[in-house]
Amino acid sequence: IRPSPRQLQFITDRVGGAPWAVVPTYLNPSEGISIAPWAPGVSLYDWLAAYHGDLATLAQDVTRVAQDLVGLLRQLADAGIEHGDLKTPSVIRATDGSLRLIDWEHADALTPIRRLEDTEDVFESLAGWFWETARHMASGTEEARKKIRELHTLLQIEGTHEDWPVLQRHLDALAGWFSQHRDALNAPAARHQDAVYVHVGPVAHP
Repeated sequence: IRPSPRQLQFITDRVGGAPWAVVPTYLNPSEGISIAPWAPGVSLYDWLAAYHGDLATLAQDVTRVAQDLVGLLRQLADAGIEHGDLKTPSVIRATDGSLRLIDWEHADALTPIRRLEDTEDVFESLAGWFWETARHMASGTEEARKKIRELHTLLQIEGTHEDWPVLQRHLDALAGWFSQHRDALNAPAARHQDAVYVHVGPVAHP
């Protein structure tokens, strides 16, 4: 599937020179052959699959990814564009840690009443992976684990583009906390915490 000439022109006009966008151009539209600027790095999907690190590093890395995603989505919304198929394989994490978007074949104009429904997949995937990874790490003070749950909740947002500034402010605040409290995140956890932190949230310990 490829964009229609109207969609392709719309994308090129709006974000053609932006460094955060990978914009496709078509050498032979009749055959659907596409050429796009090379985006060095790995997909967010592959990066998550190969991830390793302690809880402090995990919290900082995931917060940074979420911040960058929100930044990209705000720029798309400001330009009046919806990506249309935003998933972890459609996000490239470059060698410097920045993010690039690829797979623009479903992109279209963003209408005032259209929800950014395609963003839910990427955030839900990130949220689920982050929670499953973090909850099995036997570290973190009670306050640190509370911040981890707060980040997990933020990543489950299902809103419109009007919500991005609010989400960004919360993410910025968490990023500051994670940066200043690495010791709290990597401190040995109380022995019972491994059983307490489950996917649905904290459970009363008998």
